Amino acid sequence: IECEPNLKARETTLAGVVEKTGATFIPPYDFMDVIEGQATCALEFIEDQDNLDIIMAPVGGGGLLGGTALTAHYLNSKIEVIGAEPKGADDAFQSFELIKAYVSDILLATDPQIIEAMRLIYERMKIVVEPSCAVPLAALLANQDRFRGKKVGIILSGGNVDLGSCLSKLLFLAHRFIDDIMDISTNSFFKQFGVGCIRINPVRKKYINEVIFWVSPDACSREPCVSKS
Repeated sequence: IECEPNLKARETTLAGVVEKTGATFIPPYDFMDVIEGQATCALEFIEDQDNLDIIMAPVGGGGLLGGTALTAHYLNSKIEVIGAEPKGADDAFQSFELIKAYVSDILLATDPQIIEAMRLIYERMKIVVEPSCAVPLAALLANQDRFRGKKVGIILSGGNVDLGSCLSKLLFLAHRFIDDIMDISTNSFFKQFGVGCIRINPVRKKYINEVIFWVSPDACSREPCVSKS
């Protein structure tokens, strides 16, 4: 079943399917059973890393972030919970009062920042993540002073991505690391994506002291990965 990629279209399409088939609608996020299930991700994270200062999670519908916040509140209320979402779709940011009881803040990330975070995860962790999954890391890198000296845990959840559509953007962002002209126009793999010649320039970045990633089962079965400066 296909529909336009927006909330109104999804709700309208869903209503049509329910009316036509008599199907039962199971809310994907605004439903306590779902929130409790997604809360187990933070539960396993905190059990494995019990000295976190901050735990971050992406926010779409709010189920994962809500579950994360509840888990942190009841297991260790000293842990600060921060959500992150794309700047172009800041529904939770605009309706922050709905989750302010347990979430300290919601940070925003731009599309270029998200793409750069995806590249960093691909390169350093060797796992495939979707754009929404990379938003917390993007928000962290865009607000480094806020996290400096803290032990930060980031939940990575979601690997639904069309690599072909974003490959050229990821390659373009590689200009931050190498100083050269790379001609890949003759490479059949890159040629199919219309990628030709790109200039690559170096840049140095300062990272947070310690960032820990927890990859949820739906993304990958890899163990937590610790990256230190």
